[in-house]
Amino acid sequence: MNIEHTILDFSSLLKADQLTNNKVNVFYAEFDNVKPYLDVSILSAEEQQRGQRFVTEQLRLKFELSHYFKRIILAKFSECQPNTLSFFSDKYGKPFLIDQPDCQFNLSHTDSAVAVMVCHQAACGIDIEMPKAMNDRQGVAEYFMHPDEYDTWKEQGLREDIFYKTWTKKEALTKAIGKGMSLNFKSIKLASPYEYESNSFYVHYVGLLGNNHMAFACEGECKYVSVYQCAL
Repeated sequence: MNIEHTILDFSSLLKADQLTNNKVNVFYAEFDNVKPYLDVSILSAEEQQRGQRFVTEQLRLKFELSHYFKRIILAKFSECQPNTLSFFSDKYGKPFLIDQPDCQFNLSHTDSAVAVMVCHQAACGIDIEMPKAMNDRQGVAEYFMHPDEYDTWKEQGLREDIFYKTWTKKEALTKAIGKGMSLNFKSIKLASPYEYESNSFYVHYVGLLGNNHMAFACEGECKYVSVYQCAL
């Protein structure tokens, strides 16, 4: 897998021409680098209403920034303006672009950042996680790790980085499969490729971007991956 990392000014991304969606593309940005450009008017009426339902200003802002970023990115891979993109969700809650089935995407965010993955004709999933204090990290790990993964983790000294590496890879995989948290994480033993219902999913842990661990997965082999880290 050939992964190309690029630092990209968000202002330059806004001015860029249409991008060609011929491989796996990952875009990551800290909220502070997107906030100066936020234009809530490009969100749909439904997205704006959802944002207003959050009980705190901070949560509302994170929601708006995430979906603004998503629309800006997806517009670069389509012949649409960001405010004209239309979405629907399947019964598992996975979103898709209406009338653009070849443009597959997935979104993830933490308290500080957002990531969007875009693939051409391939189901995909992405997850970012910010490390946080836990009262019972071992209990959480035992809940989502396969027993073999859990035993290996203990042998490796209960390392925090391995905890988040395993979690982000598993979350990204289940999002790519399209069933998310409805799948039993503990029953999944990570492998790349991971075979599910005659489909092969490739899973990759990117590492730390800023303070967030990141992993992605896509259906079919990823030969070329572009990871764009957006700066102010």
